[in-house]
Amino acid sequence: EFSIFYYLFARKKQVPANAFTYHQKSGKIMTGLFIGIISTETVAVHFLVAKWSVLTAWLLTISSAYVALALVAHYRASARLPILVTNTGMRIQNGLISSTVEIPFKAIKQIHQTTTSGILNHKKVLYVNSMNQLGNHNLVIELTGEFECVGLYGRKTAFNTLALELDDRNLFLATIKNKQLL
Repeated sequence: EFSIFYYLFARKKQVPANAFTYHQKSGKIMTGLFIGIISTETVAVHFLVAKWSVLTAWLLTISSAYVALALVAHYRASARLPILVTNTGMRIQNGLISSTVEIPFKAIKQIHQTTTSGILNHKKVLYVNSMNQLGNHNLVIELTGEFECVGLYGRKTAFNTLALELDDRNLFLATIKNKQLL
């Protein structure tokens, strides 16, 4: 809960050269779209529930406002926590959705470029984009083994495939290929 307020009020920081963002292309649009939907629904539900109980209506309105703030915080966290490429692997950071995961280059089995946004058939996929499974992905990385990340409220998730929506996919691929050859 603290991280929501931290990222709401944190200042922007400079993105390092080895960082790759995943929020710029569709993150702002998706966040705005969801906040618009939440706002519209909140107003309608507020007036409907207020006929029954004013207190309940205000509690629902406040909780909806908190969800909207959490979406903005996730977008801001995504901007501050890009994917980092190091000399030995990748550091996957996914905003407020999951913990940081280190993936060594030797664990990469295959990389597929894609233009589809469908949900992958695999059960063990970590989606790294602005809206998790609801968002798009333009790169799929299959891993040789299984990795684990800690999600919201401490829920552990095992995955063997990464579905990424990178803002500069071609530069990321060139950097990965270059680092793997070293």
